[in-house]
Amino acid sequence: MDLLLAVPLWSLYVVPAALGSALLWRLVGQQLRWNNWMLAVFIVPSAVWMVLCQFGPDKSMTNAVVEQFILGSISPSWVVMQALVGRRLPVRMAATVGISVVCLFAVLLWWFVPQFRD
Repeated sequence: MDLLLAVPLWSLYVVPAALGSALLWRLVGQQLRWNNWMLAVFIVPSAVWMVLCQFGPDKSMTNAVVEQFILGSISPSWVVMQALVGRRLPVRMAATVGISVVCLFAVLLWWFVPQFRD
């Protein structure tokens, strides 16, 4: 994967992630506490996936588009994790757990999605 494609691919990730997160935050926001660390969910999982693509076997453009969109669609799950954990964990630890789970999904997505032909 070419590094010049990083920003367009990231936008395929961040748009569904931001829209889904905003919607879920609106629905369950009263149970959530804010921490600036939570914004990392819009950068770190996609960056993990892109680093894996740089050092792993080449992904086709179709793979990259589909996987980034799927990852962006799954990323709002961190809001649900925040709501479930609620006040049981410190805010920063809960955010770290949520981001870690989404990053784990990025690794699993990269590993298990088969190659599409361009």
